[in-house]
Amino acid sequence: MCTAGNENWYTQWFDEEYALLYSHHDHVEAEQAVELAKSLAPELNHGVILDIGCGSGRHMLAMRRSNSQCFGLDLSATLLDLAPNELKSSLIRADMRHLPIREASVAGIFLWFTSFGYFSDTENKEFMKSMSRILQPGGILLVDYFNSAYLEKYLVPHNSVERSGVAGTFYRVIRGGRVIKHITLHQLETNTVREVVESVAAYAPEELQAMARDAGLRTRAIKGSYDGEPFDVSSLRWIGVFEKFTD
Repeated sequence: MCTAGNENWYTQWFDEEYALLYSHHDHVEAEQAVELAKSLAPELNHGVILDIGCGSGRHMLAMRRSNSQCFGLDLSATLLDLAPNELKSSLIRADMRHLPIREASVAGIFLWFTSFGYFSDTENKEFMKSMSRILQPGGILLVDYFNSAYLEKYLVPHNSVERSGVAGTFYRVIRGGRVIKHITLHQLETNTVREVVESVAAYAPEELQAMARDAGLRTRAIKGSYDGEPFDVSSLRWIGVFEKFTD
């Protein structure tokens, strides 16, 4: 479960400072990730695609080069406002636990950059089922998640970065089955300081696949990087591609 007091951390963190600190995850990375998705599931080039947790839309931009029916959904009004004007009409502000989408109306769903595991186990499982409900039969779900085994072995407990006038100090711990980051943010120009928290469930690959299976999704492919390398215990990422069972 989420640590007491941190249950709604995602409503406080995804803002301009988040965008600045994570700006090294850029459009080049997004294009590489989307190309991998399309190679594993070419049907993503057609039909309605929903990028959940889309942020400012970097993966959407890459996907819309081959499929103009890619839409984005995010709870953060700030990140949605940072999206390019060409995407504005294709963005939805909503809580991913309450998808405002008709059942069986979507051909594909993306969850990039660990946009899964924010909530309690019960809510995470229900979110997986809700994604399955809006997928068409044969529809594709891609989950881009960290490799929990690698993270547990090589966790960096403390580091600092500075980008675009924001200094961030990160303290990480794995506790109660969750990866928890305590982050101190220092605006260098104004000398203001604030603290935020991230808390994401540390699911093992077999747990993610079991959740997907229980939601009516079968595994098509598992990869360990955006280069398409096979997944193993040394992989930084766990990228699962699932398809909805057909009757």
